Parts: sequence; C-alpha cells; structure tokens
Amino acid sequence: GGGVLTGVADERTGGSGVQAIDVLGNGTQYADIKQTLTTVVGNWYYSETWGRKIQTFATLTFLGSNVSSASSTWVKLFGTGRASATSSLLQLKTGNNLNDEARFDDTSIKPLTAATLFRTINSNSADVLAEAAITGPTSGSYIQGGLVLNLDSATVPANFIIVYLDGAGNVKVDEAVAGVYTNKASTAVTYSAGAIMRAVRYGTSLDVYYNNAKVGSTLTMTANTNTKHGLFSTYSGNTFDNFVVWARGTGNEYSAIPADDLTITRDTGT
Repeated sequence: GGGVLTGVADERTGGSGVQAIDVLGNGTQYADIKQTLTTVVGNWYYSETWGRKIQTFATLTFLGSNVSSASSTWVKLFGTGRASATSSLLQLKTGNNLNDEARFDDTSIKPLTAATLFRTINSNSADVLAEAAITGPTSGSYIQGGLVLNLDSATVPANFIIVYLDGAGNVKVDEAVAGVYTNKASTAVTYSAGAIMRAVRYGTSLDVYYNNAKVGSTLTMTANTNTKHGLFSTYSGNTFDNFVVWARGTGNEYSAIPADDLTITRDTGT
C-alpha cells in the first residue's frame, strides 16, 4: 500500500523491546498494510487486530468488515464475514493525508466452525414460524446474528437458510444449497437492541419481519424439508432472548385438536 511502514517500540501490552507496526501517510493515497490471504469459499472468518491512531484513525478491513477507531490508546478492532473467493484481502490502514499515522499489533484471522455458528433444535416440522429478540449486531459492528432455518446438519451444514442482521445496517437472507451460498435479499433496517426478528417458512416461501415490520417482499426459496431451526451467530457477544419455534400446521402437527365446536357452560351449583 501507500505510505511508510516501520517497526516501533510500542507493543500494546507494554512488553519490553517488542514492536508494533507503524503506518505513516505520504499524502498521496491511503497508508496501509495489505496481505492477500487464502480463504475457503463459504467459510466464515473472525478477523482481529489492536490499533491506535497517532493521527486520524486506525482501520481494519477484511471480508466486508471496515472497523475504525479514532482513539489514541490501544483498541481491539474486530469483525466477521463470509469468504466469497479463494483469496481475500486483509488491510490495516490510516488516512490519505500527509502525516496521517496509526499503529497495529497482534493481528489474527481464524475460521469459524459450524459448531460455533449454529444452535438448533429439531422441531420435526419444516414449515415454521421462528423468532428471537436479538442484541449485538449494531450498524457498523460488522458482526452477524439471526436465525437459521431448515438446517440439515449442525456439524456439516450444507443446506439451510439464514436470516440475520449483518452488522452494517441490513437484514440479509442467505440460502445454502449443497454448500453453495446465494444471497436472496438485503434490506436496510434501523437496528434496535432486543428487537424481535421473525421468519415464517411455508413451502418454498419465506417472510421476514424485524421489530414488528415486514422486511422486503415474500421470497421464493429452494424446496427444503429439513426440520432443524435455531440461532445463527458469528460472535459470542451477541445475545438472544425468548427464542421460540411454532409449527405452521402444514404437517398435521395440530391434527389432534378436536375439530368440533366447543360449548362453554358455567356450573352455578358450586
């Protein structure tokens, strides 16, 4: 990238003689550190660095995350995202003005496993209404959290739907078929801590609601009769409350309820 890179004795934990990387702008382009990393298409990754500004800001960019800090003290910058190619660019940067400067230390990238992404139950119903109150993926946080529907396997997931806040101000709907992701919708919403995300699955249709308002239009999905449904999260700091799954009844789940009309009477003798 542009600018001047140097090692400086400014290790974030105060270790003696251990260095951080200093990025100094030259006034012509963003001063940055770039590295192209090998990634697996469809895998989710967690990226992290510690940064602090000397002048302007310190920014981490990877897989759609664009996390910045204007603090002069060390701050952990992190985000999560899904790889769409076999190579992905990691970038640590500051501004493009002369003498813009930032420092970075302890940068790491790690893949997220299916076991950490999904928490599900087997409802024995493919057509369901699922909902949960979600706190965490604010706009600009670049972490994701929401619902997973019609999951085939919690350990080797290949076919499922995820409906989630993307940490960038949108509700997204992604569908995986034989391990290949397709984004079906991305709709801007106003994040509200603890607001309910609701997904209604029936046949090949899907309706999504956030904070009691429908998000986008009814979507047509690939036929999928898997019966595992639950929560999706790329970050352990997300919180979920009041998660429920109701069968839609298309699989005769309520057939035991009497079809006859009930007559209610009052016993006045006691």
